[in-house]
Amino acid sequence: MAEDYDVFGLTIVFKQIFEDDLGHLARAGLIENGAVDRFVWLRILDGYGLPKDAIVPALDVAREIGGVVTGSQLPSRPFFFDADTVPALGFDYVAGQPLNRVLTRARDEAFPLQPDNSLLIVEKIALALAAGEAVEYSGNKLAHGFLHPGLIHLSNDGDATVTGFGLGHALLGSLSTPDAVPGARAYLAPEMLGGAPPSQTGDVYSLGAILFHLLTGTALPVSTGDRSAALDAAHLAWDGEVLPNDIKEILLQSLASAPGDRYETASAFRKELDRLLYGGAYSPTTFNLALFMDRLFRAEIEAEELAYEAEREIDVSVDLTPTPAVPDPEPETERPDAELAAPEAVPPPPSGGRKGALWAVVAAVAVIGIAAVIFWIGRQSGPQEPPPAPTPTAAEISAQRQAQEDRLRTLTQEMVKEMMVEREEAIREELIARQARIEELQLRLQQSERRAKTSTVAAAKEAETRNELMKEIEEQEKAQRKQEEALETERQEALESAAREARLTAEGGAAGAVVATDTDSVVDSDQETAPAAPTPAMVPPTPSPRAPKPTERPETVAVKVGQFFPPAEADTLPVVIKSQSLEWPRNAARSKGKGVVVVQLTVNASGGVDEVEMLRADHTGWGIPEAAVEAASGYRYKPGTKNGVAITTHAFVTWRYDFTLE
Repeated sequence: MAEDYDVFGLTIVFKQIFEDDLGHLARAGLIENGAVDRFVWLRILDGYGLPKDAIVPALDVAREIGGVVTGSQLPSRPFFFDADTVPALGFDYVAGQPLNRVLTRARDEAFPLQPDNSLLIVEKIALALAAGEAVEYSGNKLAHGFLHPGLIHLSNDGDATVTGFGLGHALLGSLSTPDAVPGARAYLAPEMLGGAPPSQTGDVYSLGAILFHLLTGTALPVSTGDRSAALDAAHLAWDGEVLPNDIKEILLQSLASAPGDRYETASAFRKELDRLLYGGAYSPTTFNLALFMDRLFRAEIEAEELAYEAEREIDVSVDLTPTPAVPDPEPETERPDAELAAPEAVPPPPSGGRKGALWAVVAAVAVIGIAAVIFWIGRQSGPQEPPPAPTPTAAEISAQRQAQEDRLRTLTQEMVKEMMVEREEAIREELIARQARIEELQLRLQQSERRAKTSTVAAAKEAETRNELMKEIEEQEKAQRKQEEALETERQEALESAAREARLTAEGGAAGAVVATDTDSVVDSDQETAPAAPTPAMVPPTPSPRAPKPTERPETVAVKVGQFFPPAEADTLPVVIKSQSLEWPRNAARSKGKGVVVVQLTVNASGGVDEVEMLRADHTGWGIPEAAVEAASGYRYKPGTKNGVAITTHAFVTWRYDFTLE
């Protein structure tokens, strides 16, 4: 299957996702030791006018900075390389979209972002920039310098990642080429358009420009006069209302023409943004942002999930090493004696590395085919006696048992899917509709609070309205949580039921195979019978005129202490004997948000926790995932069992929080 994909430098490209003025964005696999090590996002910087001769050397700078500057909004395991002088960068694959594609789709679908979501995205970007503020490089404070929306990745889960640190100075060289990277100019500070190097105040301007685009649905004009007029006339794309004064104040300071009039750093910008987000009329949540992404890219999300799962199963380990178009012939003296003596049964493979592997397979098949023909002729010339029934080896029995376990696992999964697909879809639609109602109520609440700020009379009139809206929001959110809990309960019940049915089905099938084996010995002698295959769970019995009792069951599969089994295959699941309360980070409590944290624990045969995996965490920027992992690591369990033996399996811990009640 590898021949179906292109190899680009260190990667094999599975699918091109998007093309913009920076170049191409693709889903790819990072090659290590001739095979795919991990799936990644690949950003190929081959856009018109990009100064590749300056970007390629800058990759070393970016690589060095990537090893020093880390944070929750920075890419996981970034890498940088060039292929035939074409620069590229990448990071671990997380399902989502580049921000410029989100902006384009929101405009085309007439489905703009709410102010809450816009503010939350920019806050996450500011958090990424803040991670590098204390770092100095070449005597200057580190700055991004080229905050293009194409270098910002928005995940389907509502998180944001900023890429391109260290490349800003080189990318600014594109400004010398007319019409190059036209989408970047709207986000670059006036002094950088004039040739100034990257700066932290320049990054602040970029934050303000991105926020303006998110809120209004249009990019900020480049010229100073047009920019001022656009700010004065700005309206929210979400509801067409005039830009609120509290947001406008932040925009005016971050977009000031003089660098000294702006916020000094991204941290200072973020501090002011947090005051607005968590102390005013706005209530951003990562869940709402994820819901927005689901609505905007639902078809693509489902298609990408299927494509991604299919690509994970592809064998791409064949012939990934680049080869010359015409391979150099090897000296005859260097060929092994065995190779010299072997006749060429098929023509030599044509040049071109990937096709060579295919021809090698064809040659092997041809040789095997010839040998099979010779063997068949020999068989025909000799006596035609039926071969004795082979006695299965221990390895064969083990392989058969494993095959049975695999079938059991597959059957369980299919049953759960069949049981839950319609129910999950119905509840999902209900949750989406309910969330839309919550968003509508929150918007009305924000509008009411803004109207209340205009006068004391308005405040008195709006007080009752706000109380009613808040009450309904609370009721809707409570009902939403109940639906989610009910769905999870149904899913667990379906899993347990499917596991039981799958076991009974598998056991019944095995018993049936045994009965058929014995009754074959007493069927009509005119019918030709074949030796029965050994059942996965027991050695085939010696044929007998009497069929075994229907109550016979396959032998119990041997289980080793500590062997891993998924929860669906365990007889008993781990039971908590010592829990650990989650100490919420101070910043999380200040966020005034609501959410859910879910972790998966790997519980060993001693009841200890080996690994903790984060499955879901709202408000990821507040240290919640780290606190949850630390708390879950302190749990202790009575281990799960299989056939009476302590095993390793998964357990789950869920925390819900609502800081708005404080």
